[in-house]
Amino acid sequence: MKFLSTFSLIFIVLFSFAQTESVNYDYLENTFEGRYPLPADKRFNIVGDAFEDLAYVEIAIYKNIEKPKSQVAKASWSQNYYKSNDKYTLEIVDILEGDKAYDIEFKYYRKADETFKNLFLSEISEQVALFLKHSNTTGKKNVNWNSNPKDIKAEVENIIKAAIADIRTDETNIQFKDLSDNVLVGIEYVEQLQLSKSQVMNDANNFVVEQAIDELTKQIAFEVSNVLPNTYYILSEKKVIKQYKTEKGFHTLAIQAGYGVAWFNGGFNKFNYGHAPYAGFGIPLSKNPNRGNFIRNLSINAGVYFLNFKDVNDVEYSGPFIKRPIYVNLGYKFLKIVKFQAGAVLLEQKSNNGNYVNFNKITVRPNISLGLELDLWLGIKNNR
Repeated sequence: MKFLSTFSLIFIVLFSFAQTESVNYDYLENTFEGRYPLPADKRFNIVGDAFEDLAYVEIAIYKNIEKPKSQVAKASWSQNYYKSNDKYTLEIVDILEGDKAYDIEFKYYRKADETFKNLFLSEISEQVALFLKHSNTTGKKNVNWNSNPKDIKAEVENIIKAAIADIRTDETNIQFKDLSDNVLVGIEYVEQLQLSKSQVMNDANNFVVEQAIDELTKQIAFEVSNVLPNTYYILSEKKVIKQYKTEKGFHTLAIQAGYGVAWFNGGFNKFNYGHAPYAGFGIPLSKNPNRGNFIRNLSINAGVYFLNFKDVNDVEYSGPFIKRPIYVNLGYKFLKIVKFQAGAVLLEQKSNNGNYVNFNKITVRPNISLGLELDLWLGIKNNR
């Protein structure tokens, strides 16, 4: 009971003092307040001024902004969700590495009004029409596309995707996959036009082609308008901070303590085991923030049990070298500080005369344990 009470007290104290650090962003200077390094090895918030007409803010953090796949963190804020009049808060939940430099990109959006919506569709239509008109050759009898109709359709889709790439909604980015088969039919129809053979009819031929492309462009604009939601945000400004440093990382050692059980032999009907408190340390399999939480929470652990084990027959087991059982386990941390472990424990059996037997009698048995793990700081962290 006392053991459980101690665990509960530790939980309450740790969670009571857990706070998320905030960093203020200076929009005019395009830097962070005081030019202090960004927090490392932990979550943090970025707070900025929500100026007039600001509806949506997005931040992306890269190792190198020229390489989009090097993105390590992303966050967004919407006026509709947070109802803040003067400040926005971006929650950076992906951990940055210590003593590194990152490229940071801010994107500011405003709400699209009806005038812009109409203008936006008009600009897409103009880009598509220009592409279509320059992608065909009008002969004496028919029209030939420079590529096959499916490739033409794919190029039009790329134009649309590029145009809506920087549009945002409260839910997610606008999802546009492809145009309908009606557009493909329209592209194929242009090639099937029957043109006049007469040279004096060239102007009429051009008119027929342009009319067909205009109808095709209207169909494409109609499908794009159906993709756009009633409310969305348009990019109004970008700001980039190049190679901004983070704090020097923590040098820590993961110290753990808890209670474990070792299995000696027997099955469920006659389970022969021993149990004792333990203490040790853990080494994470990965500290890379780009790896998933599952990998980062796994660790290799080693330590000793404080007491010797006794089995159901009252046989006592110690361990080699330090005369206490030694464990080597694979562990997984959850709820930030709770560590579950499973692995092997090195045991040495005590003889009848009270002495320990030789190394030939050292055995390896499975063990599991549950405890707490806290990071012990090694040295002083340079925060600023």
